[in-house]
Amino acid sequence: VGPPGSGSRWHFDPWGTAAWNLLFEGEKLWAFFPPSDNLAPPGVHAQEMAAGLTSDARVYYSAPAALGSLADEVSKEDSAVLWALQRPGDLIFIPSGWWHSTVSLTETSAYTRNYISTHNYKRAMEALLELHPSVADQLERWIWHLHMDDSDDERIEQEPSTKKQRTLAGDEIPQP
Repeated sequence: VGPPGSGSRWHFDPWGTAAWNLLFEGEKLWAFFPPSDNLAPPGVHAQEMAAGLTSDARVYYSAPAALGSLADEVSKEDSAVLWALQRPGDLIFIPSGWWHSTVSLTETSAYTRNYISTHNYKRAMEALLELHPSVADQLERWIWHLHMDDSDDERIEQEPSTKKQRTLAGDEIPQP
């Protein structure tokens, strides 16, 4: 739920997830910028920072407030930004890795979900392995069990010491 003028600054969704947004009421302006290793949306600045508990430096982004930033960008003719106007009942899909920003033009009510599918699984697993290894391990175990057929299940029950669980990449999953 958002009042007129509210919205989100430029960002991309976490862990390589994709998302969708269903608008129930109001109007929302969306701006999209494609994924890139060396380009960020207008006004977005990257900065490397160490987190304190880890020696790894991570990249953090700062972005201007959505309303002013998007108002400036909409008037440019040569902009690489893609635009969409969302109205009640419209479903917006945000692909994995795409930058996006929104501004509610009127009072809005919407529902958003992020998800991992076969299209963004590799990107999500890479991000999770780096940032949350235990979550990545749980996800791989869940997917392995989801795709295991009944004959594999029976073989595991008959030969528990000979059947090794493997990730989708073929790596052995450590057993508890």
